[in-house]
Amino acid sequence: MKIAFISSVHGHKWPGSENLWSECAGKLLLAGHQVLAVVSRDFRGAKTLGGLAAQGMSIQYVRPFSGRWARVSDRFLNPFRHVTAFAPDLIVVSSGSAYDPVYAPPLGKFLDDTGIPFVFACQMNAETFWVDDSMRSIMGRILEKAAATVFMSAENWRITERQLAMKISRGHVIPPPLRLNVKDPLDWPDQSKDAPWRLACVARLEPRWKGQDVLFEVLANDKWKGRNYTLSLFGQGAEEQYLRRLIKYFGLEEQVVFSGFSPDPQSIWSNHHLQVLATRGEGGPMVITEGMMCGRASVTTRCGYNPDYIIDGETGFLAAFATPDCFGQKLEEAWSRRSAWREMGVRAHSAIWQRMESFKSADQFTALIESLKN
Repeated sequence: MKIAFISSVHGHKWPGSENLWSECAGKLLLAGHQVLAVVSRDFRGAKTLGGLAAQGMSIQYVRPFSGRWARVSDRFLNPFRHVTAFAPDLIVVSSGSAYDPVYAPPLGKFLDDTGIPFVFACQMNAETFWVDDSMRSIMGRILEKAAATVFMSAENWRITERQLAMKISRGHVIPPPLRLNVKDPLDWPDQSKDAPWRLACVARLEPRWKGQDVLFEVLANDKWKGRNYTLSLFGQGAEEQYLRRLIKYFGLEEQVVFSGFSPDPQSIWSNHHLQVLATRGEGGPMVITEGMMCGRASVTTRCGYNPDYIIDGETGFLAAFATPDCFGQKLEEAWSRRSAWREMGVRAHSAIWQRMESFKSADQFTALIESLKN
């Protein structure tokens, strides 16, 4: 087969949304298929793409498929001419959200017009997206036409059907790959009498989705003043300066530290006791299952696949939504039970270890693609 991958994600160097399709591309290359990837110029220098290119994958780097440039250039230059020239048997679109073909009109027009079968992989959806009739019309046509639609979680699938008021009949749930395999929970970090409880938020510095603003407002509450804890922010992003101002606004300078991006979850969780993530919209999030694999419980929201893997009060804490009230209640419950965090983390590890087969995501995705060859 000849398979063309299109990623609509841009503005990041190599986010977790790219893991599923890229791992699948590697498997397809090993099986003898020809593969093309059309990706954002932001991904230049990504080690994963370098490795795939060495395996024989063709790569075309393009400008993001949106904005003023797209509106002007698309009149004269088809941004998907590389795909047309490649003449694939199948196109696989890895869409950063359920509605990227609307936010990036050239992508939506290409999918609307093409006669080539395609798979639409939705990397994220959220309750906070509002979808109007124009969006419903565009996405309804695209998803009805798709040979298959892939969601990272059942929750994303459910929300999309409600937002579009349509049944997505050729849908599949394939979670993001879990790249961590730790047989036993990590050793518990030092917890001597006067040592602080160390919380970690592992997420892009993008509060629109990752909810660091909500977390800070909760920690600014009077009941948290004087509590012996620290919060480490692991991640990078365009909103770092805003978050620094917000920390100062809430008076959290002594508790919150920026720790940068870490590619090694084990190095994070060998020194932290609890994960906190007030996320507003997800496909996964992978950081939650990585934390569980390391033997750490989380306080997070009923978002993405979190409810599929966390049992509230047993292997973690699930807030109904990312608001200071909802998330604050769960974080308060977690603090009142901090002596149980270690044992909850052990149970979290056991729970995720027993379901490792469900995370053979690239195998599942590859099998789906190959099943569509006829």
